[in-house]
Amino acid sequence: MSLSLGNLFTNVITEHGNIYGFGQNSHGEIGTVHFRDFESASFRPRMELRPVLIDFQGKSRPVMMAAGSRHTVCLAQDGSVWTWGNNAFGQTSGVLSTDAENRLPISLFDGKPVIMVACGSAFSVVLTGTGQVWNCGMGNSGELGHGDSESKTTMTLLDPKYFAGKPVTSIAAGFNHTMALCSTENTLYTWGCTTDDDSGFLGREKIPTDHEIPLAVAINSFNNIEIISMSVGHDFGVVVTADGAIWACGKNDEGQLGLGDCEDRVFFERVAGSELFGDGGVRMTSCQAERCMVLSKIGKVWICGRRSALVPTQLPNTRFFTNARVVTISSGVSHSALIKNNGKLYTWGMGMCGALGFGNHNNLPMPRMLPLPERVGHNLMHDANRAICFALGNNARLGENTFYVSASAEIVMLMYTALRFKLPVNTAPGLRILLGFDSETIENDVSADDEQHVSADEEEHVSEDDEEHVSTDEEEHVSEDEEEHVSADEEEHVSADEEEHVSEDDEDHVSENWPHPQYASCDNFLA
Repeated sequence: MSLSLGNLFTNVITEHGNIYGFGQNSHGEIGTVHFRDFESASFRPRMELRPVLIDFQGKSRPVMMAAGSRHTVCLAQDGSVWTWGNNAFGQTSGVLSTDAENRLPISLFDGKPVIMVACGSAFSVVLTGTGQVWNCGMGNSGELGHGDSESKTTMTLLDPKYFAGKPVTSIAAGFNHTMALCSTENTLYTWGCTTDDDSGFLGREKIPTDHEIPLAVAINSFNNIEIISMSVGHDFGVVVTADGAIWACGKNDEGQLGLGDCEDRVFFERVAGSELFGDGGVRMTSCQAERCMVLSKIGKVWICGRRSALVPTQLPNTRFFTNARVVTISSGVSHSALIKNNGKLYTWGMGMCGALGFGNHNNLPMPRMLPLPERVGHNLMHDANRAICFALGNNARLGENTFYVSASAEIVMLMYTALRFKLPVNTAPGLRILLGFDSETIENDVSADDEQHVSADEEEHVSEDDEEHVSTDEEEHVSEDEEEHVSADEEEHVSADEEEHVSEDDEDHVSENWPHPQYASCDNFLA
């Protein structure tokens, strides 16, 4: 996934393999703070109000990212994993208790390359190409699945016996529980969460201490339809099936399950499919806190939860955003983001600490395009043209005057395999969607509305009416600790230029006046 949203911070991967980060950075969670900075007497936690280019030079190309509350996990093309951010519970599998950047080589995973990463609030989960699950970090709610409530400071293999010896093909993690899918048996496993009530976080009957190990959800829970993908929120989970329907269970006090009420569900219950979401139904979901985002196969975004919508409700069109041609969605604790098929990034929600990237702390109730010098995402529409050019370049006649034709077979094979991230044959469809490999691609009919520049009038700060959408309940999601990060000293980082309204140049696609990226030295529908 080319988007990862944590607690008031955002990281994105561009089409050229660069990483940009912005927002809260008190623990180095966006990757711009390195260990040496923490030893400096002059160092103090800060935030990045605008996107900064992360120094990932010399490392393998990033292909997928995931974020916890205060840490980030990045999967590289060579199958290794990079982690940074808070390591208080060992969630970065670092050898030090500080927040240093850390590489986890494939040798750490029995020599097997990693193909998928996921993050809970303070723990991390990875999946290897051989179907093994490894994890580390906080375990006091059984979220690690090792049969106890102990935290793990280094990556630890989850015993394959829990999955009946079958390879796991997809993983998902939420605040304090985890899901894993074995596609060969179409079996969903869940574990984690406390056992204080019967809210049904795990989609199965509650047995004392059973939350500490992976156990299968009843095989007929989804009408025996193939499971495509899963996503996990604070105390609930959502599953997408092959018929384009979504199923949900768990806590529902904010209507996050989309079932039209605020009653919890112990078992998975069907929410809706193509009858609501249009042709083909659902493409993917993204859950966080008490909210669920849904992306339909026709490229529209729906949201439920936070009491703003008890059933999935389409994001309305605004002067800043047309709800169409969306290819990826992601939810953070208090903000959200999406990518359109033209590679444009949109953010909205709580803007504290610069989480939205616009150079200020303003909240946005609806998506607005954040200008970047590169398109966000990988395997975008033009990659098909690149593949054709590559093939033609290798043709003895058509490619006669190209570099390809004179290159050795080994070099050609290296170039070819580098075009895309290699996935095992039995990869779950949901993972293929996240990495951009699915064949159902939304049409590239970019409208004039999406491409036109935003006028100066539209670039004014969010109006008082818009700010009122930030309800008291939503403000409570930002803790006192988080509030303290916006100190008077930190406010000094906001220069007079940054505090100005987002200018016309900023909204241009690649404005000449947009700050050149520097390598860092160191509701209604609101989110």
